[in-house]
Amino acid sequence: MRLFFFPPPYPKTRSVNYNPYTDNFRNHLSEKCKVVNTKESSSAVLNLLKHLFRFDVVVFNWIENISKKPYKELQLFLFLICFVVIKIRKVRIVWIMHNIHPHDGENWVSRLIKKMMFKHASLIVAHSGEAQIFAGKLASGKVLFEHHPVNYRPKPLMVGRKKEIDVLIWGAIEPYKGILEFVRYIATNKIQWKVKIVGRCKDPDYDKQLQEAISHCRFVSFENRRIPEEELSQLVESSSFVVFPYLSSSVSSSGALMDTLMLRGNIIGPNKGAFKDLGIQELCFTFNTYDEICERVESNKKINYRKLEHFLRDNDWSLFVRKTLSQISNV
Repeated sequence: MRLFFFPPPYPKTRSVNYNPYTDNFRNHLSEKCKVVNTKESSSAVLNLLKHLFRFDVVVFNWIENISKKPYKELQLFLFLICFVVIKIRKVRIVWIMHNIHPHDGENWVSRLIKKMMFKHASLIVAHSGEAQIFAGKLASGKVLFEHHPVNYRPKPLMVGRKKEIDVLIWGAIEPYKGILEFVRYIATNKIQWKVKIVGRCKDPDYDKQLQEAISHCRFVSFENRRIPEEELSQLVESSSFVVFPYLSSSVSSSGALMDTLMLRGNIIGPNKGAFKDLGIQELCFTFNTYDEICERVESNKKINYRKLEHFLRDNDWSLFVRKTLSQISNV
């Protein structure tokens, strides 16, 4: 099996939001089969064009996000040329469906690419039950549900450690995550929790709105920066709950959710997507309204850590890649 992985590794000098998902996936695939594009490239679509006759399987991640790239019409044109050749060559197409739709909304380019994926993908991999059901209604090929994988490693629970933070919110600060609305809710209801928000906010206007809302909250702090893994681990251990106050209907899977589970965090998230799947398994608490977040925090309950350990062990990257390659071989 000769496989093209989209996107390729980007140069370290390129200004993009780093997501370890693609590196983890590509590296584990490379241990099991021939990945033809392991070298860095600054353009994913040109990289696809370059390797167009060298693979018999293509794996697309976030391909619909071409719609948000510079020169999107040109990139779409080149992608369509590649896609026609891929179809003529009878290449098996695998689409990892990370989100039900892009977080910052659809446009005609994203809708066109998604329509092509639903019609022509031999295999669609969804990371939530809701995404599997959604894709199943539109897909011509097979739809597989697998949880977002993790790099499993055992971690002892810090039993009895004093919790210095009531609620921790971490990760990239973006409007679809509902953080501004949640802070305003805390201010309006005069909630006295100690809340710490840590994450990089690249939008100056959103940062300004968030800072203004926080000025009305006595016990809420915000640090606009990326957080190192070691510090994050310490913060999660010091927090009663890690809250993901997402409001967007686009939520399906979440790398930050899985990272927090790996740190054995006590999670509260929206009753949708991967959060909903994990809530059913007692691996996180879910909410439909912010009032329900209040109830969860005040209850001070803990997730089922025994079940969590089994879940993490059973959803390691190596197992995920093995299952995915097995499915590809059968389509």
